[in-house]
Amino acid sequence: MPAPKKNMITLTVDGREIEAVEGTMLVDAAKNGDIEIPVFCYEPKLGAPVGACRMCLVEIEGIPKLQTACSAPVRDGMVVHTRTDQVKEAQNAVVEFLLVNHPLDCP
Repeated sequence: MPAPKKNMITLTVDGREIEAVEGTMLVDAAKNGDIEIPVFCYEPKLGAPVGACRMCLVEIEGIPKLQTACSAPVRDGMVVHTRTDQVKEAQNAVVEFLLVNHPLDCP
């Protein structure tokens, strides 16, 4: 029995059109389109993503708040921005928070 056909969709990330299988996590679709979204906690082999580190925050048009790219499934026509001032400020705040609470005694 042949495998079911996967539904391909098109989304736009930072002005670039990307094709991906519908339902793929945004962070993976972007990476497959040569767009890197920073992540700390995302590892697909660990199961469902939780977006705990918040490093992969992005703007998705039509959604008022920043979203975690690791837990956002892509959909047809989705428009995503990964380099806006709001996104950069959020990512900087995440790193600052982690460093403030991190003991600097790593080997």
